[in-house]
Amino acid sequence: ENNIFHYPYCWIGKEDPKTCLAVRCTISNEGSCGSDACDDPEKVKWINNDFKYQWEMSEYWTEPEVVFPKAPGDLSAVPLSDRQVELSWVDNSDNEDGFVIERTFGSSSFIQIGKVDSNITTFTDKFMLSARMTYSYRVKSFLQSLSSEWSNTITITTPEADGTLVQVNYERQTVLPTEFLLEQNFPNPFNPSTTISYQLPKDCMVQVKVFNLNGQFVEMLVDAFQPGGWYQVIWKPENIPSGNYLVQLKAGDFQMTTKVIYQK
Repeated sequence: ENNIFHYPYCWIGKEDPKTCLAVRCTISNEGSCGSDACDDPEKVKWINNDFKYQWEMSEYWTEPEVVFPKAPGDLSAVPLSDRQVELSWVDNSDNEDGFVIERTFGSSSFIQIGKVDSNITTFTDKFMLSARMTYSYRVKSFLQSLSSEWSNTITITTPEADGTLVQVNYERQTVLPTEFLLEQNFPNPFNPSTTISYQLPKDCMVQVKVFNLNGQFVEMLVDAFQPGGWYQVIWKPENIPSGNYLVQLKAGDFQMTTKVIYQK
């Protein structure tokens, strides 16, 4: 009595939306399903429920291959002043429409602070920066509604208003240090500047201070909340005599001091 049959469709591999297939099924006299899949309402939508048949796949369709843009690499940051940070990165993709730049401070979430066109690999952040503050940046490429993975994350502390503090060379790591540590500065003795390295196994409030041997405060190098990782801060003394000084790292409840030698 019913000579009109409607073809049901089912999704194959629908657990992965990027590769799943829309499959049309046809009537067959052979048991080609190989299982009771045709009775599974999650796999086959029955349009005509008067009869049950064995079905076999006759054709399928997939959308064209989607090529996602590749993530930018080697993101770096240089403070131009206490209110400007210049970012640069490597363009690893050849099909992007542009790049999105995001920034975070302390434990806050990343926010978008800019967007540039394709083939542009620099960006200057002038958006509400402050002196002696630690910021983290990341960049991704986009193609219409598609986006790449994020680049490496780079963290930088802006200098004093007179430009005396410069901190670079930090990248958020997938594996963090296992302990707090303040390393010996290099070079030592030094003139005119030296690099002080330290590591943090977790996010915390950090201060790096310089004292003379009498315990008198000389200079604050770092005073910011910083994510766990490896850091370097460059100290370039001004208007102080040659001699021995103490560099103190205070990170959360941890405290460590090392002696440095400044020679004019």
